[in-house]
Amino acid sequence: MRVELTTIEVKGKLDEKTSYQFWTFGGKVPGPFIRARLGDTLEIHLRNDATSILAHSVDFHGALGPGGGSQFTQTFPGEEKVFSFKTTIPGLFVYHCATPSIASSFHIVGEIFDSVRMGGGRPMKEEQTVLVAPGNAATFELQMKHAGHFNLIDHALSRVERGLNGVLVVDGPEEDDLMHAGPAAREPKGRRGRE
Repeated sequence: MRVELTTIEVKGKLDEKTSYQFWTFGGKVPGPFIRARLGDTLEIHLRNDATSILAHSVDFHGALGPGGGSQFTQTFPGEEKVFSFKTTIPGLFVYHCATPSIASSFHIVGEIFDSVRMGGGRPMKEEQTVLVAPGNAATFELQMKHAGHFNLIDHALSRVERGLNGVLVVDGPEEDDLMHAGPAAREPKGRRGRE
Protein backbone atom coordinates (compact mmCIF):
# COMPACT_ATOMS: atom_id res chain seq x y z
CA MET A 1 0.00 0.00 0.00
CA ARG A 2 1.55 3.28 -1.09
CA VAL A 3 1.43 6.11 1.48
CA GLU A 4 2.51 9.63 0.53
CA LEU A 5 3.40 12.06 3.32
CA THR A 6 4.65 15.62 2.90
CA THR A 7 6.30 17.44 5.80
CA ILE A 8 5.40 21.13 5.89
CA GLU A 9 6.49 23.67 8.50
CA VAL A 10 3.46 25.82 9.38
CA LYS A 11 3.25 28.79 11.72
CA GLY A 12 0.04 28.58 13.73
CA LYS A 13 -1.60 30.17 16.75
CA LEU A 14 -1.68 28.45 20.13
CA ASP A 15 -3.75 31.33 21.53
CA GLU A 16 -4.31 35.03 20.74
CA LYS A 17 -0.79 36.03 21.82
CA THR A 18 1.29 32.92 21.12
CA SER A 19 2.30 31.44 17.79
CA TYR A 20 4.21 28.21 17.19
CA GLN A 21 6.17 26.73 14.27
CA PHE A 22 4.47 23.33 13.77
CA TRP A 23 6.18 20.41 12.02
CA THR A 24 3.25 18.87 10.17
CA PHE A 25 2.39 16.02 7.85
CA GLY A 26 0.22 17.46 5.10
CA GLY A 27 0.00 20.89 6.73
CA LYS A 28 -2.19 19.64 9.60
CA VAL A 29 -1.80 18.65 13.24
CA PRO A 30 -2.32 15.77 13.73
CA GLY A 31 -1.22 14.32 10.41
CA PRO A 32 -3.38 12.05 8.26
CA PHE A 33 -4.71 8.77 9.65
CA ILE A 34 -3.22 5.75 7.89
CA ARG A 35 -5.29 2.56 7.93
CA ALA A 36 -3.69 -0.77 7.05
CA ARG A 37 -4.46 -4.40 7.71
CA LEU A 38 -2.26 -6.86 9.54
CA GLY A 39 0.23 -8.32 7.06
CA ASP A 40 0.08 -5.38 4.61
CA THR A 41 3.30 -3.89 3.31
CA LEU A 42 3.34 -0.10 3.46
CA GLU A 43 5.53 1.78 1.00
CA ILE A 44 6.14 5.17 2.60
CA HIS A 45 7.07 8.13 0.38
CA LEU A 46 8.18 11.00 2.62
CA ARG A 47 8.64 14.34 0.84
CA ASN A 48 9.99 17.35 2.72
CA ASP A 49 8.45 20.51 1.28
CA ALA A 50 10.97 22.79 -0.44
CA THR A 51 9.91 25.68 1.84
CA SER A 52 11.01 23.78 4.97
CA ILE A 53 14.00 25.06 6.89
CA LEU A 54 14.83 21.76 8.65
CA ALA A 55 15.35 18.15 7.67
CA HIS A 56 12.42 15.92 8.67
CA SER A 57 11.78 12.19 9.04
CA VAL A 58 9.10 9.76 10.19
CA ASP A 59 9.11 7.19 13.01
CA PHE A 60 6.22 4.68 12.87
CA HIS A 61 5.81 3.12 16.32
CA GLY A 62 4.25 0.01 14.75
CA ALA A 63 7.10 -0.53 12.24
CA LEU A 64 9.56 -3.17 13.39
CA GLY A 65 12.99 -2.12 12.18
CA PRO A 66 15.71 0.46 12.80
CA GLY A 67 14.27 3.78 13.90
CA GLY A 68 10.71 2.85 12.96
CA GLY A 69 11.74 4.10 9.53
CA SER A 70 13.50 7.26 10.71
CA GLN A 71 16.94 5.94 9.73
CA PHE A 72 15.73 5.67 6.13
CA THR A 73 13.83 8.96 6.03
CA GLN A 74 16.04 11.82 7.22
CA THR A 75 14.92 14.08 4.38
CA PHE A 76 16.26 17.53 3.51
CA PRO A 77 14.01 20.30 2.13
CA GLY A 78 12.87 19.56 -1.41
CA GLU A 79 13.89 15.88 -1.23
CA GLU A 80 11.94 12.61 -1.03
CA LYS A 81 12.87 9.32 0.68
CA VAL A 82 11.14 5.94 0.36
CA PHE A 83 11.09 2.94 2.68
CA SER A 84 8.79 -0.04 3.17
CA PHE A 85 7.64 -2.03 6.17
CA LYS A 86 5.27 -4.90 6.87
CA THR A 87 2.55 -4.55 9.51
CA THR A 88 3.03 -7.37 12.01
CA ILE A 89 1.31 -6.19 15.20
CA PRO A 90 -2.40 -5.33 15.41
CA GLY A 91 -3.31 -2.05 17.07
CA LEU A 92 -3.41 1.71 16.79
CA PHE A 93 0.04 3.30 16.60
CA VAL A 94 1.33 6.84 16.41
CA TYR A 95 3.87 8.23 13.97
CA HIS A 96 5.88 11.42 14.26
CA CYS A 97 8.97 13.24 13.07
CA ALA A 98 12.14 11.81 14.63
CA THR A 99 14.42 14.75 13.89
CA PRO A 100 16.04 16.21 17.07
CA SER A 101 14.40 18.77 19.39
CA ILE A 102 10.98 17.28 20.14
CA ALA A 103 9.87 15.95 23.54
CA SER A 104 7.73 13.07 24.82
CA SER A 105 8.35 9.79 26.71
CA PHE A 106 10.50 6.63 26.57
CA HIS A 107 10.45 4.05 23.79
CA ILE A 108 12.76 1.95 21.69
CA VAL A 109 12.74 3.31 18.15
CA GLY A 110 11.62 0.59 15.75
CA GLU A 111 10.18 -1.96 18.19
CA ILE A 112 7.23 -2.54 20.49
CA PHE A 113 7.67 -3.65 24.11
CA ASP A 114 6.17 -7.14 24.46
CA SER A 115 5.65 -6.51 28.18
CA VAL A 116 6.17 -3.55 30.54
CA ARG A 117 5.95 -3.71 34.31
CA MET A 118 5.85 -0.39 36.19
CA GLY A 119 7.29 -0.79 39.68
CA GLY A 120 5.72 -3.97 41.07
CA GLY A 121 2.50 -3.67 39.05
CA ARG A 122 0.92 -6.06 36.59
CA PRO A 123 2.54 -6.35 33.17
CA MET A 124 1.11 -4.27 30.31
CA LYS A 125 1.28 -5.99 26.91
CA GLU A 126 2.45 -4.58 23.55
CA GLU A 127 3.23 -1.03 24.66
CA GLN A 128 4.79 1.42 22.21
CA THR A 129 5.75 4.25 24.57
CA VAL A 130 6.03 4.28 28.37
CA LEU A 131 6.07 7.22 30.75
CA VAL A 132 8.58 6.55 33.54
CA ALA A 133 8.20 9.28 36.15
CA PRO A 134 11.21 10.63 38.09
CA GLY A 135 12.01 8.30 40.97
CA ASN A 136 10.05 5.43 39.41
CA ALA A 137 11.33 2.31 37.64
CA ALA A 138 10.11 -0.07 34.97
CA THR A 139 11.17 -3.37 33.44
CA PHE A 140 10.71 -4.11 29.77
CA GLU A 141 10.63 -7.32 27.76
CA LEU A 142 10.87 -7.52 24.00
CA GLN A 143 11.88 -9.96 21.31
CA MET A 144 13.71 -8.25 18.47
CA LYS A 145 12.46 -9.20 15.01
CA HIS A 146 14.97 -7.28 12.87
CA ALA A 147 18.73 -6.81 13.10
CA GLY A 148 20.13 -3.29 13.36
CA HIS A 149 20.82 -0.42 15.74
CA PHE A 150 17.83 0.60 17.85
CA ASN A 151 17.87 3.90 19.77
CA LEU A 152 16.56 3.93 23.33
CA ILE A 153 15.07 7.40 23.73
CA ASP A 154 12.73 9.48 25.83
CA HIS A 155 11.78 11.72 22.90
CA ALA A 156 13.63 14.69 24.36
CA LEU A 157 15.85 14.28 21.32
CA SER A 158 17.81 17.43 22.17
CA ARG A 159 19.44 15.25 24.86
CA VAL A 160 20.71 12.93 22.12
CA GLU A 161 22.60 15.87 20.63
CA ARG A 162 24.45 16.12 23.97
CA GLY A 163 25.40 12.44 23.94
CA LEU A 164 22.61 11.07 26.14
CA ASN A 165 21.61 8.13 23.97
CA GLY A 166 21.41 4.40 24.39
CA VAL A 167 21.74 2.06 21.43
CA LEU A 168 20.69 -1.58 21.42
CA VAL A 169 22.75 -3.44 18.80
CA VAL A 170 20.97 -6.52 17.43
CA ASP A 171 22.87 -9.04 15.32
CA GLY A 172 21.12 -11.49 13.03
CA PRO A 173 19.11 -11.53 9.83
CA GLU A 174 17.83 -8.18 8.58
CA GLU A 175 14.36 -9.59 7.74
CA ASP A 176 13.92 -7.36 4.71
CA ASP A 177 10.25 -8.37 4.44
CA LEU A 178 9.65 -6.44 7.72
CA MET A 179 11.46 -3.23 6.70
CA HIS A 180 13.87 -2.03 4.05
CA ALA A 181 14.92 1.13 2.24
CA GLY A 182 13.22 1.70 -1.09
CA PRO A 183 9.92 0.68 -2.65
CA ALA A 184 7.93 -2.36 -1.63
CA ALA A 185 8.37 -5.52 -3.65
CA ARG A 186 5.33 -6.30 -5.78
CA GLU A 187 2.91 -8.59 -3.96
CA PRO A 188 1.18 -11.56 -5.59
CA LYS A 189 -1.87 -10.55 -7.63
CA GLY A 190 -4.31 -11.92 -5.04
CA ARG A 191 -3.19 -9.31 -2.45
CA ARG A 192 -3.06 -6.20 -4.62
CA GLY A 193 -6.79 -5.53 -4.60
CA ARG A 194 -6.68 -3.81 -1.18
CA GLU A 195 -4.43 -0.92 -2.20
